[in-house]
Amino acid sequence: MYKKHGTNQKALEMKQLKFSDEMAIAIGEGRKTQTRRVVDPQPVFDEDSGYIYFGDEMLDLHDVDRLIELCPYGKVGDNFTVLKKTLKFKDIRIERLHDISEDDAKAEGVMDQFEKHGIPKSGSISWYAKNDFRHIWQSIYPEHPKKAWELNPYVWVIEFEKNTENK
Repeated sequence: MYKKHGTNQKALEMKQLKFSDEMAIAIGEGRKTQTRRVVDPQPVFDEDSGYIYFGDEMLDLHDVDRLIELCPYGKVGDNFTVLKKTLKFKDIRIERLHDISEDDAKAEGVMDQFEKHGIPKSGSISWYAKNDFRHIWQSIYPEHPKKAWELNPYVWVIEFEKNTENK
């Protein structure tokens, strides 16, 4: 049974954002300002009925803001700490994993592999951050039944920035 515009206590349980040492360093250096986490349970957008089904929530299809409120990691303006640095959520949205852009892949902390290894680039060599992001994702979630790249799951896209109010 679905609750229309109700409060899903399970979805509201807060989860802590955890980062690998490499990604925590990238955050500290200012190279990583975004993270993606698989939405669980996956929402179902039903255009025929006009509703979004998320767990036991039934939301109006145009009420994406309400869905964003159910993010278990926090809400825009919330603070969190990485390597003794206070950061705050700048934006939260939901998108398909494959919809990541080149700029978003770079904001995920993906480094230009040529630059990282000190290899000079010629005009014919291209680097694509999205490809590297895909390889990193696949190394973190190899053949995971809910998180595999091939499934193209919905993900929470969480953008964050240094909190200048609390240093």
